Amino acid sequence: MDLDIHMWSALIPVKALDEAKSRLLPTDDPHRAEFAISFLEDVLAALATIPLASCSVVSSDDRVRRIAQAYGVQVIADPMALHDPLNAAIKAGADAIGGNVLVLAGDLPCLTPSVVQSVLAAAESYESTSFVSDAAGTGTTMLAIRNGSASAFGPRSRARHAAAGYAPLNIYGDDGVRARRDVDTPVDLWDATRIGVGAATQRVLDWSVAP
Repeated sequence: MDLDIHMWSALIPVKALDEAKSRLLPTDDPHRAEFAISFLEDVLAALATIPLASCSVVSSDDRVRRIAQAYGVQVIADPMALHDPLNAAIKAGADAIGGNVLVLAGDLPCLTPSVVQSVLAAAESYESTSFVSDAAGTGTTMLAIRNGSASAFGPRSRARHAAAGYAPLNIYGDDGVRARRDVDTPVDLWDATRIGVGAATQRVLDWSVAP
């Protein structure tokens, strides 16, 4: 099946920076917010060269919004729902965009255009929603939404997406490794560095170990 990139839009939900990456570094570590931003920048950079229908970020954080705008990305207001805030943000974004929506986690520093294209090519094989599980095999890094399907991101999201009848996408080779590598912990970051991170994350890594 031929891949028509123009039929897909990208959506990245992003937490406020004071809440992001709480398992990566202590709350008072200045590198924590910088890593969260750098991961997002590497995702946006990977998407920038792909002729998608649109690319949007859902966030309430002013700095996140400024960075998204600097990449020419649409910013959608976070509804700030008290119950299930992440999936409420995704629903708000997907509803605003319409059509086929690829939801990506904002912490994929190994992402490349090739990875995104491989995921979308695999998703095109299904008429229903499909997903990419994370490296641990319990979470979800990307969800290819069709027909307005609901997302179920959060703890054990892989099982919840599978229970909803969504198809797991098998992405092979280097693209598969990169597609699954999100970063929540120091071990995750070490592994991402081993795989190869984008320029923004590499700058923060260089800064964080500088004497």
